[in-house]
Amino acid sequence: MDIIERCLFVLVLDEDKPQSVDEVPNFCLNGDYNNRWADKSMSIIIFKNGFFGTIYDHTAFDGIASITCMNYIYRAISENMGEWLGSTPDRDFPTLEELKFDVDAKIMRKIKCLNKDLADNKKIGIYRKTFDDYGKIEIQRFGIHPDSFVQMALQLTYYRLYRKPAPCYETATTRAFFNGRTETLRSCTSECVDWVKAMLKHTFNISHKAGLLMEALKRHDQLMSEARTNAGCDRHLFGLYCTALEEGMPIPELYNDPSYFKSGGAGNFILSTSCTGYTAISGGVAPMCKDGYGIFYNILPDSIVFIISENLRSKETNAETYFSSLKRSLLDMRFILLYSNSSKL
Repeated sequence: MDIIERCLFVLVLDEDKPQSVDEVPNFCLNGDYNNRWADKSMSIIIFKNGFFGTIYDHTAFDGIASITCMNYIYRAISENMGEWLGSTPDRDFPTLEELKFDVDAKIMRKIKCLNKDLADNKKIGIYRKTFDDYGKIEIQRFGIHPDSFVQMALQLTYYRLYRKPAPCYETATTRAFFNGRTETLRSCTSECVDWVKAMLKHTFNISHKAGLLMEALKRHDQLMSEARTNAGCDRHLFGLYCTALEEGMPIPELYNDPSYFKSGGAGNFILSTSCTGYTAISGGVAPMCKDGYGIFYNILPDSIVFIISENLRSKETNAETYFSSLKRSLLDMRFILLYSNSSKL
């Protein structure tokens, strides 16, 4: 156990064979957990036919750390055209040694529980989808930050499908600070709601819709700047909640108020989202709540890759339908911006 506790990560040699990169997230999340060591912060999974992925626990480090590590691996494979050219070890490594475990009745019972949990995990659907009409380059031509643009598309998509706004969690990094981790950006702003409502009304002209979009984007950029400089509210509220628990104090009424839960508090965000960067490496997460979606995305020069997850037990969600509507949202947004810009010429 000490050897495993001291290691940096676990390397999993998996017998499964994903047929495409789009299948890798599902094999990672819903694959064979008998060959995983879930207590490690990071497991690198090598599938039998050469595909690879990771499972990592967010507690020890930010998700972007794992993505950066995987990007180094991906770039090395790409530079070698997928061919193994050998290695030049710069130190002596110990000989591989099999670790043998004494498995008693208690551990066997735990293994049976694990198999039950595995069946529950397979009730999460996770899909990799690519929007390839445009990407970062075209969004930036409008003078818009690509992440803010995608966040607005997520809100428009949800409102179009459900006719109501969705409390949304987006990860904002605070790594500029010592021991900084993350803050929550609540991207479902009043400016965003005003815009998505306008998008569904034929009585509003296109230039007006484009103007409302720009206001929503401006507000999102402002909130991201505040969150990154430790001016957000969620981590502060979480700290106060933890302090009350640790000191044996009464939990403040705020944390039991229905509006707190409805706004996403206590892990109730309908949309759990994060931009995983601008490389070819994608990441994903399970939904935060039963009737919600997990939506991670990486923005490439000419495309946007989404990892969308859903709870298969939910009667409200459908990841395939959501992505189909998301494509429409992204095309509509480009259209109103192109039309608005051309009308100003």
